[in-house]
Amino acid sequence: MSVTFCVGNISVKRRAFHTAEAGCVTVDNDDVLLCFSLSGKLYCAQGEIPYANLTVREYVAYNCSLRYDHPLSDREIRYLLRVCDCRLPLNKRVGRLSRVQFRHLQLVVRVELDSKKIRLNFDGLDYSRRHRRQLTDMLQSLSKRYDVSVAVTDLRFIPQLAHVVRYEKEGVSAYIGGVKSSYPAPRRLLLKEMAKRHLPLNRHNVKRILYVKPL
Repeated sequence: MSVTFCVGNISVKRRAFHTAEAGCVTVDNDDVLLCFSLSGKLYCAQGEIPYANLTVREYVAYNCSLRYDHPLSDREIRYLLRVCDCRLPLNKRVGRLSRVQFRHLQLVVRVELDSKKIRLNFDGLDYSRRHRRQLTDMLQSLSKRYDVSVAVTDLRFIPQLAHVVRYEKEGVSAYIGGVKSSYPAPRRLLLKEMAKRHLPLNRHNVKRILYVKPL
């Protein structure tokens, strides 16, 4: 199986990731409220992780309730976690997970027995050594069973010699060279600018804003 990193236009990537395909499951970046451009620069606004007050057990049971005709036991929940090699304690609060761990948990409740391909949207994820290590471990385990496509905005997540494609309005092409990094943006000044431009975002839901350095 393989891992393909996807860079380029965020909107084009999201549309491509949601194209229907048999045996394919997509996990979106639900914790990213908005990606937008101001003065030619790209910004991503992160919000709270959804379902923050639920435990891992409650999150899996709730999201799987429509797929099963009975309440899931702890044994069944652990099995679903094990299918995706997701090693999270059942009693841990979702809000205490890292954003990489939360995306892994999202996958647990979406993957099917006949799934062969996984699309993971990590656009807007802030870079840290912890996030990079968790993402690397996650992709290494998933690629043993699935073909994985993963969208990123910060190219420091991409290992050397990885397969990388670029999504733009003109189409999909191979990506060669360049470094794109993300950095924390001044929250107060940027929120003020966003309010002036009437961007569709509740400022009280924003936890962090990232500026994505251009190539």
